[in-house]
Amino acid sequence: MRLWPRGPTRRPRLASCRISNHVQIFENRGAMMGASNPHPHCQIWATEHVPDEPLRELSAQQEYADEHHRCLLCDYAATELAQAERVVAETAILSAVVPYWATWPFETLVLPRRHMGSFTDFTAAERTGLAAILKAVTTRYNNLFQVSFPYSLGFHQRPTDGRAHDSMHFHAHFYPPLLRSRRSASSWSASRCLAARSVTLRPKRGRAPARITGKALPRLSYCLSYSKGSKILELVRNCISK
Repeated sequence: MRLWPRGPTRRPRLASCRISNHVQIFENRGAMMGASNPHPHCQIWATEHVPDEPLRELSAQQEYADEHHRCLLCDYAATELAQAERVVAETAILSAVVPYWATWPFETLVLPRRHMGSFTDFTAAERTGLAAILKAVTTRYNNLFQVSFPYSLGFHQRPTDGRAHDSMHFHAHFYPPLLRSRRSASSWSASRCLAARSVTLRPKRGRAPARITGKALPRLSYCLSYSKGSKILELVRNCISK
């Protein structure tokens, strides 16, 4: 929690650079996702151009705002919470859902309930709430698969090109590695998934949403509820399965 404010505070500094038009904050967890360091950490990239994925999202949200005079993701979040079919976790501040357009198995989208465009719009309480819901989502991943589950996580926010971009709604993407081949040496890192996808993926259908949103999953991490012997057996079982 002490490290959490670093990203939001560094974004304005990078945004103030004349050559920086987009700031991407992301995390790769696990060697499978390309993380070279085992300790928790994230990366912050500032680029002169707005990458393809956030640019497409920005264009879609602006088009929706021009036509309906409302925020696209605000309306979408309200619809998902009302239907309560794909909700992974929710608080008074944010919600995490499995988007109906998900292309990755167990993909998750985190949305603030209040309209905001970037980290700089968060209050201190909202930052704490964001950290809490990210913890809730990762705990569900760990408990569902009974491992320290790898993923790529990243935040999409309004560009830093000096324009308002009022239609942009801050959000976070979780991308698990479940479409990655075991024989592939490359990693689907967050920098690739969140900036520009290099392959065409079809929306994933099936039981993944029901499994990750299931009420039976405990809120406490499986690591804290297992005995030491059970943890060792789990590690052995994972090694054998590989």
